[in-house]
Amino acid sequence: MRRRRQLSGRALLGNMDRDSLDINGLSKSFVKNSVIISHAGVDQSFSVYQHALTSHFSRSPLVWKINNKPFPHRLTFPLKFVPYEEKLCFGPQITPTEIMKIAFLHVFNINVTSADDYRQNVRHNVSDWFAKLNSKSDVQWIIVINTNRAKDRKTKSAIMEKIKTDFAKFSSRLFELPDTSDQTAFVSFVQGIQGFLFQHLTLVMEIWDKSLKTQYEKKKQHTWDVYAYFSSMTEYGRVFWSFGAIEYAMSIFDDMEKLLHEFVLRSGDAESPKWLVQLLNIRIEDRPSLLANFGIQRIQKKESHYLGMRNYLLCQQIIMSIHLYQQKMKSNDAAPSLRSDCAVGIMQRSLITIESVKEFNNLLNNKRDIPMTCCWTWWTVSESLSICKLLCDVSHLNVAPVILARLHLARFDALFILAKQLKLNPEDRNELSEWLKIKPISFESKILNSAIETTEQMCTEMEKAHDVCVNSLAHANRHRFVLNITNQLFVFLRSVKAKCPIQKLAISKSLLKTMPIQESTAQMLKSLCSELMDSESISDEMMISLLFFISQCELGKDQKINGKLLEKCEKKAKEDGTPVDLSSISINESDDHFFNVKIENFEAVQNTDSILEIRSIVTSNLGFSLENVKIELHFSGDPSSSIAQESNLSVLSLQHEKKENICRLVSELKLKNLSSQLSNDANSPLKLIIQSEISNLNPGENQIIFRTDITKIGCFILEKVRISTSSLEYSTCNVITRRPPALYCIATPHSVTVVNDTQHFFAGVMQKLEIDVEAKCDIPRETPLEIDPSTPNFQFLDDGNNWVDSLNMTLEPFKSNEKRRINVKVWLKIDSSICESAAVQKRSLLVKWMNRRYNISLQFVPVLVINSKTSMLTTDILLEVELNRAAGPNITTVIESAHLSTEPLHSPNSEARVAVPLSKFPMESDLLSVLNLIWKLPLKGSLVKHRLHLDYTVKNQEPQLKYTFDDIVELTVPDVQFEICTQVLSQQPGAQLCRATSPCHFVISIRFLKESSCSLLVVLDADDRMWTLVERTKMVTVKDSGLGQLALTIIPVVAGYLPFPNVSIYECQLASDNIIPGNDILFFNRTAGKQIRVLSPNNSENNNFGKEDSARGSNRIKKTIEKLFD
Repeated sequence: MRRRRQLSGRALLGNMDRDSLDINGLSKSFVKNSVIISHAGVDQSFSVYQHALTSHFSRSPLVWKINNKPFPHRLTFPLKFVPYEEKLCFGPQITPTEIMKIAFLHVFNINVTSADDYRQNVRHNVSDWFAKLNSKSDVQWIIVINTNRAKDRKTKSAIMEKIKTDFAKFSSRLFELPDTSDQTAFVSFVQGIQGFLFQHLTLVMEIWDKSLKTQYEKKKQHTWDVYAYFSSMTEYGRVFWSFGAIEYAMSIFDDMEKLLHEFVLRSGDAESPKWLVQLLNIRIEDRPSLLANFGIQRIQKKESHYLGMRNYLLCQQIIMSIHLYQQKMKSNDAAPSLRSDCAVGIMQRSLITIESVKEFNNLLNNKRDIPMTCCWTWWTVSESLSICKLLCDVSHLNVAPVILARLHLARFDALFILAKQLKLNPEDRNELSEWLKIKPISFESKILNSAIETTEQMCTEMEKAHDVCVNSLAHANRHRFVLNITNQLFVFLRSVKAKCPIQKLAISKSLLKTMPIQESTAQMLKSLCSELMDSESISDEMMISLLFFISQCELGKDQKINGKLLEKCEKKAKEDGTPVDLSSISINESDDHFFNVKIENFEAVQNTDSILEIRSIVTSNLGFSLENVKIELHFSGDPSSSIAQESNLSVLSLQHEKKENICRLVSELKLKNLSSQLSNDANSPLKLIIQSEISNLNPGENQIIFRTDITKIGCFILEKVRISTSSLEYSTCNVITRRPPALYCIATPHSVTVVNDTQHFFAGVMQKLEIDVEAKCDIPRETPLEIDPSTPNFQFLDDGNNWVDSLNMTLEPFKSNEKRRINVKVWLKIDSSICESAAVQKRSLLVKWMNRRYNISLQFVPVLVINSKTSMLTTDILLEVELNRAAGPNITTVIESAHLSTEPLHSPNSEARVAVPLSKFPMESDLLSVLNLIWKLPLKGSLVKHRLHLDYTVKNQEPQLKYTFDDIVELTVPDVQFEICTQVLSQQPGAQLCRATSPCHFVISIRFLKESSCSLLVVLDADDRMWTLVERTKMVTVKDSGLGQLALTIIPVVAGYLPFPNVSIYECQLASDNIIPGNDILFFNRTAGKQIRVLSPNNSENNNFGKEDSARGSNRIKKTIEKLFD
């Protein structure tokens, strides 16, 4: 009877198609393993107990203890009562796979009227039954005595005394049921049966576990039977599945799946098991599929090829997922996303199975089964998606689009590989066609059978699969895969001389931006767009962008592409009347890599009528040559020049008055006021263009020389470099220069320059500057010269070896073109801004001479690199200051003393506190050495300012000078003791997302890191345009465990992705009924920066808002918070 039911269930599912699929039908395809209980003897009333026992054990989950530890899942026993047979007795000859065919318990029923009746009619039968059982080992049995036919209590006692005498050693196995209405006796009877069932279950599971372990340890042997281990393992999982431990059974199937996959991954190793290759000897004679194999309870040995085993595992995993979904749906705390979670899980398992089978064929070079594997992949994707659609629409889930796209991609790849395989081996068509006709024939097998017969049908099916795959990939934002599969489609269509549907090729700049710039990309695009390049289906601008992108990917190696690109640009330039800008056709947002312009140092100060020569190197990264190129340097006198602003230059306008024969520098602000209307004409006084024409601009470096006559007076800044031909142009502001590209055109250019300005000076010690002062005309009188710092922290050494803030000197009269050299000793004090690293930093000096200001820029490297860090101990905080001589001259610095103290912050009367030094002085430091100064900080706080003062000298320096370092250091040592996590939940029943204008719970979970109780005041703040805060403040009590939670009602105002409201936490105290807030509390927000998706308002919900019963709302809040705690 049981075999007939299994066959009928399998036949039902075998004939099931996708249109008749339903969840209940799939769920019923699993046939549970029953717990068999044999019964002997005669008792008509025992049938009543059978129904009661079956109902009790199937509905009451029981706790099974194994090795004195409870099993992690509760079990239910599907009981089945059968008449006693000797073959149902347990014995050593029983294999693990036959364990469920043996009775767990044997019951003998006795129903007599008196002790004589028992002795004459029953005693010999029960003795024979007991003798057979007693000859077996580890057999569980009981005797049930029904005394309801006895006349009186004395007779009942006599019957029981007689039976107990016969079975004196087994009194615990005797159960008296005086009446069917006696609940006490029945409960004792049920508990006894439960104990004996658990004893037998423990015994058989220990045997089964030992057998599985023994088989697993032989997995590296050549003769290992993978089918036997697979069958035993899956049947082991099905037993727990039958007992209601679905999650545990699912873990067993998952382990089996991982084990098979691990063997496949290690197939290339030298120590890989040889039996793995033997799996290739098992031919795929059946046609495995999901719908046809759902009803199969156990896989046959002829179906134990790798594809068959993985298909069987996938079928069982899908049915288990549905069982688990149905089980959780019956509970009151079922998650709203239960349907979608189940559907996504089925999709993930299907994708893992498909990829594993594909990997098996690739690693073991299984070319024979590739066509059948492709067909199986084709309908497995369709069938698994059909099952998922029974639960929900997976295309609208956040996670599902990516998995869905990968499934459709696997489906398309399977069809593409199948088509290539049949094209290479046409003789496989007949064999594959016969394989597809194996019953039951499905809709997918019919389609594939027609596709392999004709090339036209194969092209049609491939285009259909391509369209579905493209839509799913675009929905999942996998745009780069779109071009790849379209290229595969076109390659196949060209191979069979079919017409490529160009309309399916969607090329855009946004799509090209996602692709890597490499040669393989260019090869793919040229193959994909070969027909598109010869057509007029896209705009000239998009065609030029595509050709330019291909050229950049190949670095201009394809001359045919380059020629077509220049031809298209020439055509468009003639139509528009202006050359095509390279920036407009570039795919990348950053287009500075096309040309690199480097300008060598040139004489920045020029006299009128002089010849300016500028040498530059223009590096072309286009990959192809440009002919008849004009390169222009655009200098601008406009004070709003972009390069001037980026370089922080002081742009001045030079004005010459002929009557007084003097030049004036007009400030930037005044220049703006004077030049309200700036001309864009090249002949404008505010514009200076220097150009050079070359016949060819080749890829790589090109030496360019610019020459021009200076005819204008003013201050000019290099604005841009323009490179143009008749069809292309490109302008860039990214110019590499060693100094700011400024040009000063003057009439009487007296000069003050630093001779050694190119060298690196060292900050922190005395440096010698050599300044040349040159007069272009006679100066018959003494002139004062003053040197001031343009940037702070400069000191100058006067004649008395004293440090002064500025240096004043008097120069003797000058003759025309006379040059004098002045030696200046300068000290740039080091502070935290310059000591952060050993990088070169610029500082400026201002030289005032002849009513002019000369800004001298110097490059400094700190002699000491100072870094600091704090360390928190149990009671103290240490500050470690590292003095690193990473750069500078080869001298020895001596740290004479160091002082660290806090700065008064709160009031003028507060006193500074001195840190305790843990280092001894003096300390010497040579080049490339590191010193560490350590203090114990006197204060803790979120922000404490400390003043660090160092006194140091240079060893063997003449004269002996004293240097200092004095700066403020801000140290932060926050004391954070709380962390929070926030979540927004809808108050609407069954809703997964919040809707605008509908109230929501803003749930805040708080954890006190000290694990003690306290009272806190939580305050919310949010933008009124996004949130309406119904409850703005609420007090919460943190328990002794350190945990606390509260929920506040908020209402989203608009739909979209909204940021979470801001949370502030304060200490609070209760004074009678009043809450007294205290200091604010620092905390870690684990959900900081997250957003929540809010749907548009629902009209029906808005109309009913406020009309629901308050009691139902309170229950909903309570259940939501309980779910969060769970």
